[in-house]
Amino acid sequence: QDCLREHRIEESVAIGIRELFKEIERSGEGVSPIVLLQLLHQAIPQFSEKDDQGRLQQQDANECWVQIVRILEQYVNISTNEKVGKTAIGTTNEWQDVAMGTSNEGHDVATGTSQNAGQDVAMGIVDKKGGEFTNKRFIKQFMGVDFESTMKCKESDDEEVMKSRDHVLQLSCYITQDVKYLHSGLKNRLQEEIVKYSNVLERDAVYIKSSKITRLPKYLTIQMVRFFYKEKEKVNAKILKDVKFPLELDVYDLCATSLQEKLKDKREKYREIEDELSAGVTKETLAVGAATKENNELMIDEGFLDDTGSNSCGYYQLQAVLTHKGRSSNSGHYVSWCKLSTGWVMFDDDTVMPVLPDDILKLSGGGDWHCAYVLLYSSKIIERKK
Repeated sequence: QDCLREHRIEESVAIGIRELFKEIERSGEGVSPIVLLQLLHQAIPQFSEKDDQGRLQQQDANECWVQIVRILEQYVNISTNEKVGKTAIGTTNEWQDVAMGTSNEGHDVATGTSQNAGQDVAMGIVDKKGGEFTNKRFIKQFMGVDFESTMKCKESDDEEVMKSRDHVLQLSCYITQDVKYLHSGLKNRLQEEIVKYSNVLERDAVYIKSSKITRLPKYLTIQMVRFFYKEKEKVNAKILKDVKFPLELDVYDLCATSLQEKLKDKREKYREIEDELSAGVTKETLAVGAATKENNELMIDEGFLDDTGSNSCGYYQLQAVLTHKGRSSNSGHYVSWCKLSTGWVMFDDDTVMPVLPDDILKLSGGGDWHCAYVLLYSSKIIERKK
């Protein structure tokens, strides 16, 4: 209410998301997100557009995801102190808006200290135990991918190679005729031809842009670029092609050499455990946040110590899939498929039902069945018997 009175509409969406999850946890039953939907309509009027019959128009789910993530990136902060090994989460303007629990619980959980000390943490004030907390954007740290790129003119050796750095919150898999697997689509995207003006040639020329990943996040979002605009027919079309995606993804070969060197130690540890498991030790893959079993040991990628929210091994496990059923972005139906501690579950509006991993792999496309549109991977977690 304070945000709305002060015209901080987008911040109200971030708070609305937090309150929705609190309500879900309290109720233990299905919750209708009417308030959050109304806030989203106010913040982004595009999503409140209606057709001639007064019904809400179909919107692109990935575009909605991108907008929500953008809002969260702006208004949800984390404060870290490597010296005392603490991380706290809160909104930009109010520390009582702690994302990981109720106000007091959030302070106590995040800092192990009093509420006042928790407020100091969120503001970047020196902690009583020593060391300064650094404020960072939660989304940037936990979902941000960094690239280094070079751009060389294909038609002139006299032109200097241009270098740049980029930051994105999701990767894109462009589906061309030769792309049959997610990994090849991602790899193709890292080297592309671009036409731009050349100062040396004084005309448009072809450039080769080559990119490599220099930083991996704990949560990796990938969009399967299935929708495109047909200029001739003036319609939004959909690529139905079957593109296989894995339950476990390794992006090591997409990384720059400097990052590959940093990933080697943790990757070796993972391989040692995999060798043990292949020798007959029971293996179970757990969802993020699942409870540790008493007689088992978890191998968790906590990221690099100096980079909160990073991935330090290059291994990921599939956590959620957003699918689209239909032949156009202007129509059809979206469904989410999420991995919980109990296994995979399909969320189709108010229909919720368990599914098998094989059902998830069938979402790769190729017909009128559900096609994967957005994939969400998290850092790999494996479990072995002690």
